[in-house]
Amino acid sequence: MGLSRQELFGKLLEQIHFPEKDNSAFRNAAVQSVVVHKKSRQWEFHLIFNKALPYDLFTQFNQSLQLGFKDIAKVSLKISTPMTELDESQIANYWQFIINQAISDTPMLQQACLQTAPEVKDGRVTLVVENEVIKDLLAQKALDKIEKSYQELGFPKFRIHPFVDQSASQAKIEELKAKHEKADAALAAKAAARIKKNEAAKKTAKKSAPVAPADGPVQLGRLIDSKQNVIQMKDIEGEERSVVVEGYVFNAEIRELRSGRQLLTFEITDYTSSFAVKKFSRNSDEEAQFANIKAGMWLKVRGPVQEDTWMRDLVITAYDVNEVTHTARQDKAPQDDKRVELHTHTMMSAMDSVVPYEEKNPRNIIKYAASIGQKAIAITDHNCVQSFPEVYH
Repeated sequence: MGLSRQELFGKLLEQIHFPEKDNSAFRNAAVQSVVVHKKSRQWEFHLIFNKALPYDLFTQFNQSLQLGFKDIAKVSLKISTPMTELDESQIANYWQFIINQAISDTPMLQQACLQTAPEVKDGRVTLVVENEVIKDLLAQKALDKIEKSYQELGFPKFRIHPFVDQSASQAKIEELKAKHEKADAALAAKAAARIKKNEAAKKTAKKSAPVAPADGPVQLGRLIDSKQNVIQMKDIEGEERSVVVEGYVFNAEIRELRSGRQLLTFEITDYTSSFAVKKFSRNSDEEAQFANIKAGMWLKVRGPVQEDTWMRDLVITAYDVNEVTHTARQDKAPQDDKRVELHTHTMMSAMDSVVPYEEKNPRNIIKYAASIGQKAIAITDHNCVQSFPEVYH
């Protein structure tokens, strides 16, 4: 029952509770592929759009993607578009984000770049810099990374040409700083609203869901060994004796059979492809767990792949179904030798973090550090101080 690439993108928007799923910028959007790095538990989403997203929409979408998968995996985003023309305003709007992503390991160049912005003249991208030293360092260590970062977000290939303008005044630099600070404040406010909305959606979903069985997460059949190889759904091309897949459930239903048994059918995707999964109940205990399998869950499934005569498609007949859960990270250092984190960004650092800092938030970073035995933590947000008053409190 493989979904089209466009349908997979629609399911992705549903999973991350993105409110602007009908935005015209998402017309014909598709999931091109998903690259899963098993050891590091990182997922690379390769998406297709008609053109690079407006920056405000991109920041909202990227932030929602990070929040939606925070309990499953770390995610990164790569975008492909058929764009061929350069958009000066778009290049300038993305500039601060690109700089913070591409050259954060070279603070001097990062700071120098944040004091300027690129311009497009006659199809040529230029960048005013303060002196020849900065110009040479950019050419040697930064421009390739910056240009590549733009291309990975859907921009056409272009080269940045730095030049020294001795007439650049401090007033111009201060004006640019003020513009960045205003943009940071606006993005931070949107990020805070997005997090609150996502938390509210999760609470609503939790209230509407049936109570989980007393013995913990859903487990039908045997426990699937974590060392067993999980394959991507796109790699299943025909009938298989046994496979293990893992993904997001976007539809589930239970039917009563004439024999009195129940048939659970759910649809699952890992964003490389999707499958229908069937499971026949064997006893009343399994039927009780059937009711707990809902859209929005993450499940690991083991069983054969067979051609289903009723659905006329390849279907996984599940022998074992396990809910995917992730234990919180712990600081296992001795109590008198705990680390102190000296470089923490909150969600007020635009696009660098989704870590909340508000006192009432259950995922408050200060409370978390204390819960694992750390005695101190340093908040080092960049280009903003909005989080400091409440963090200090």
